[in-house]
Amino acid sequence: MAHCKNRTGKKGIITYLIQTKVNGKGVSITWKNHDGLSEKKAKKAAEVFGELWEKDLRNGIIAQPEKDDKKPLTFSEMCEAWYTSRENKFSESYKIRAKDIMKRFNNVWADKLFSKIEARDVERYFVGLNNHKYNTTVARVKVESKDRLSKAVLDYGVRKIRSENISHPTVVNARKGGNIQWNSAELICATLGLPVDEIFEKVSTGKPYKRETILKFKRILSSIFNYAIKYDMATKNYASSLYLKDVVGGEEADEIQILSNDENDRLLDVLDRHPIEKTMPIYLMMLLGIRKAEVCGLEWKDIDFDKRILRITRNRIYIPKKGIIVTKPKTTTSRRDLYIIDELYQKILYYKAYVDEQKNNDPEFDLSDVLYCDYRGRPANPDQINKLLKSYLAEADCTPITSHKLRHGFITQMIDAGVPIATVSRLAGHSSIKVTLDVYTQYRKCVDNSKEIMEKIFTRKMPALEQEKNATA
Repeated sequence: MAHCKNRTGKKGIITYLIQTKVNGKGVSITWKNHDGLSEKKAKKAAEVFGELWEKDLRNGIIAQPEKDDKKPLTFSEMCEAWYTSRENKFSESYKIRAKDIMKRFNNVWADKLFSKIEARDVERYFVGLNNHKYNTTVARVKVESKDRLSKAVLDYGVRKIRSENISHPTVVNARKGGNIQWNSAELICATLGLPVDEIFEKVSTGKPYKRETILKFKRILSSIFNYAIKYDMATKNYASSLYLKDVVGGEEADEIQILSNDENDRLLDVLDRHPIEKTMPIYLMMLLGIRKAEVCGLEWKDIDFDKRILRITRNRIYIPKKGIIVTKPKTTTSRRDLYIIDELYQKILYYKAYVDEQKNNDPEFDLSDVLYCDYRGRPANPDQINKLLKSYLAEADCTPITSHKLRHGFITQMIDAGVPIATVSRLAGHSSIKVTLDVYTQYRKCVDNSKEIMEKIFTRKMPALEQEKNATA
């Protein structure tokens, strides 16, 4: 069945890109709303037109366009065709990223024929990305307000301010005159009862792109080129590593860290001192190695209390302008059953008692069955987990990491403990053992134990050699 994709044409005229496949080849045509129909009526008219067009095309009434007769596509049209053909396979976060990156590409090549884009054009674009600095706004305490801020912090209590989801490093950095996020400055001032505009000033700084960010541009452009090659609209992929291997730059990512065993213990001690409704998601990630989106996707029906099994069947993620949405697991192997150890089992029971009490005492409590919820029982914002973890890590004097690093710490601990790779891969929900090994080598500097292994293998031969030496003497 023909697929209709809405887009706004020149002069604001609503148009629909209609696509289908005939004999394995992609064919498209554009329907324009020249009659000024309303959006709803225009969509219906485009769908009717598309059905008749596809039927005539398949019956041979309309000839399929030959290669030489195909209308050359502009870069923006090629991007749209690529996105439309794969949209149903993209995650919600990837859709947002792809649209944003395509918009950036279109700022340069929108009306240029795709077939006219050369290797040099692509190379220049990525050289520009290497040198580009994007503007970001941070907060910095005003020189004349440093003493006022410090006094307010001391009067309020350094330890007390940590309980307001403000990390200790953030407060220290603010008092020293360092850069912090503007929303952190607002939170500090709201907690201390200070006017944020009198204490902090907004400072714009330029930051270069990280290498991984530039690679995201490369991967999407490479996919667009491959799509064009598939339909004989291009002959070479100028965004492939063959052309851009030595061109893609950007700043290397900061050194990746996970918590040490001692830090894990300190963090668990801190979590025990805080309300279970705040700490439950972090316990789940530390003791099961599940993803943040998987934590937020959990519902009470996913837990078999008799068998102590927790099932991962869905994700919940936050998408700007869309809110919290439910998505399918990352891969088919992400759907998995996990055993709940005794320590975690007791915490889940305690947490369930808290939730049941809220349901009984608050008639407006949402009965959505979601496990990680806000005070009204509604699905909690997944971004809140990182904010909570940040404050707990500061209190435990641990390395500042994101919640996803807890997952990698879990994987590392399992492998270090001698759990078979295949088992670890299943627990982690990885698509293959190779992914598990890649994660392990990436997040842990492997100890060189070759000396111990060689000693163990070859010491058996030493007694015989010693006996021969003594006999000769």
